[in-house]
Amino acid sequence: MIEAYNKKIKEIPLKLDVLDIPLTPSNPFEIDSTTVNRLKTQYYTY
Repeated sequence: MIEAYNKKIKEIPLKLDVLDIPLTPSNPFEIDSTTVNRLKTQYYTY
């Protein structure tokens, strides 16, 4: 959406500011390998 907005703004002959693409926030959660392994063995068969 931001890229589309910035492209459209450049087509307009007015002095308007373009938007910066926001940075991806860091993930505050950690992977619980015990839960992942349990779900893999419970739902997937290899």
